[in-house]
Amino acid sequence: IRLIVFDLDGTIVDSKGLYVDTMQDVLKVHSMHFTKYEISNAMGPKTKQTIINLTKLEPRKVDQLRDEINPRVEFGASTLKLCPYAKEVLHKLSKEGYKLILMTNSTHKYLEASLKKSRLLKVFDEVLGAEDFLSKETAFHTLFKKYRVKPDETIYLGDRRSDFNVAKNVGCRIALVKSRSWDKTEISTNKMYHGALIDDLRGTLKIVTRI
Repeated sequence: IRLIVFDLDGTIVDSKGLYVDTMQDVLKVHSMHFTKYEISNAMGPKTKQTIINLTKLEPRKVDQLRDEINPRVEFGASTLKLCPYAKEVLHKLSKEGYKLILMTNSTHKYLEASLKKSRLLKVFDEVLGAEDFLSKETAFHTLFKKYRVKPDETIYLGDRRSDFNVAKNVGCRIALVKSRSWDKTEISTNKMYHGALIDDLRGTLKIVTRI
């Protein structure tokens, strides 16, 4: 393994609660009442997709709600805690010379706020936010070329079904971190994901040395 790509939400920062609470509060203002369980089950890779999954609103209204929710999430990002062992593992991998990439569907404003306190941004060789790519698949292919690595020399650390699918689409290796996963129940019970599961980020150290 030469290149290690990390997702942010649910992999490095424990953020699902912030998204669910914020979405519930904003939707309630618009007389749309959903339980936290309903919102949690509807969570897509981006806020817009979650709103679509929950409601049958026209596109203009969906965009309006997204534009209300995202700034509130960004405002709360500085309060987020790291997922277990994130700091230790990232520093160790960096010292061992691996190229580390952060790739997230969240905005740069959000990711910078969420990692400012821990000062983890500096351990990454490159940070990619939502503004930097059309899809994670295209971003991966750009990384393969830029760092001159093959897909099987790359591992993607994520926490969701969608992360598994991205890795499958681009041909790289995948590990799904259970500890603060947004899809914890699904990835823990569906046999499709069992070969990719690690309990927490410490499992990354075992994987990269074993491969």
